[in-house]
Amino acid sequence: MKIKEVFERELEETIAPVIFFNQKDAITVEKEVKEYVFTSSATRSIEEGKGIHEQLHKLLAGIAKSITNQGTLPTSWISGFYGSGKSSLAKLIGLCLDDFVLPDGRKLVDVFFQRNDSGKVNELIESYKKIKELSGEKTFSIVFDIGASSKTDEHIPMVAYNELLKRLGYSQFDSIAYYEISLEEEGLYTQFGELCKTHYKDEWKNLKDQRRAKDIFSHLYHLLKPEQFKESSSWSNTNFGRRLGRDNSIEELVRDMQKCITHRMPGYTLFIVIDEVSQYIGKDNNRMLQLQSLAQELGAKGKNKIWLLVTGQEKLEEAAKSSELFKLKDRFPEGLRVYLEPTNVKEIIRRRLLKKKPLGRRELEEKFSEGAISLLKLYAFGESGDFVKEELVDFYPLLPSYIDLILQLSNGIRARSAHAQRDTGGVRSALQISHDILNEPRTDLKNLSTGAIV
Repeated sequence: MKIKEVFERELEETIAPVIFFNQKDAITVEKEVKEYVFTSSATRSIEEGKGIHEQLHKLLAGIAKSITNQGTLPTSWISGFYGSGKSSLAKLIGLCLDDFVLPDGRKLVDVFFQRNDSGKVNELIESYKKIKELSGEKTFSIVFDIGASSKTDEHIPMVAYNELLKRLGYSQFDSIAYYEISLEEEGLYTQFGELCKTHYKDEWKNLKDQRRAKDIFSHLYHLLKPEQFKESSSWSNTNFGRRLGRDNSIEELVRDMQKCITHRMPGYTLFIVIDEVSQYIGKDNNRMLQLQSLAQELGAKGKNKIWLLVTGQEKLEEAAKSSELFKLKDRFPEGLRVYLEPTNVKEIIRRRLLKKKPLGRRELEEKFSEGAISLLKLYAFGESGDFVKEELVDFYPLLPSYIDLILQLSNGIRARSAHAQRDTGGVRSALQISHDILNEPRTDLKNLSTGAIV
């Protein structure tokens, strides 16, 4: 039997690169959820409470509890090793809370929880249902990568505000969106829409992002308020192009968010889910302060109707006291912090890439004689002799210690390479590297016969 024939997965099948938060089309999300691996402490390699299942349960139960406790900041810090699944977890739970539907009509949340084989999935379902129940079954989310969504030197609260405007259907032009909100506040938005249909034979929602949107809006605003804007170009001449709202305080931004939700999603609870926040902040004290202020303001004025979930590489409690991230510790409650251990990476690789067919397992078990295992314990890289035959079969043709080595190398490169820090796709995950090793054309490893390596 060839090595590639022992696996359940076709080795030539591409392993998706790092999760791209901003790809939220139904086909991409369906592929991601079908590949998702839940780890749990029911597995021997995962310590008690440190599996993805346990960490997600901690998060969902914590949110459900905090919704009714106005004294708790509505913020969560989700961290973990590169490739541990923190971005996938944050993205999928964010989309679940948005009632995301897959191409076949199934709800994402149902498929997501079906992937959980820990035997304890009901506790996740109950916590999720509790969140929905306490929110009146009205939740929605904005899910985005801060690096990809931000414009030049934008602070995180402003990016979140823009993403909310986009999600709720406001114009992509800042100044127009600003006045759309004003029209809603004044109770004139319906009248504005009727004027649009009368004069342009189309709905404003179909025109709001076009190049000529500024001229249309200016003309309609003149018709709506002729005494204030005497010419059809008056509004455009004085307002278009101005970055209205950008100099607002965090307090004003949160208030505007609440206004938008009230007008377009009344009664709904918003979940803002942002990827790669720690990388975006870096050593920028101003970005840290802006995020700190947003978290504080959501706690003070948000009434637990706006939640903030962010991901980062580092655990806040382990950040250096001199770093900007350490200063965020008080803005993200300990009970709502999630950390995915490196052991989760190992388990994900074992189950997603290296899972064996029953026939393949039997053949490998026969190959790993006591003599072969003794030689591996004596000579193999990094092995102290504490592994058992089952582990050798699980990770074949790699050794269990190889995953730890790959993690150390890739994280070392990310930490020390300026290029890798600029490009989140610059360093491949441990899962991808393992896939590459099996498909390396120069060694043609996958086409060797089982036993050739040992």
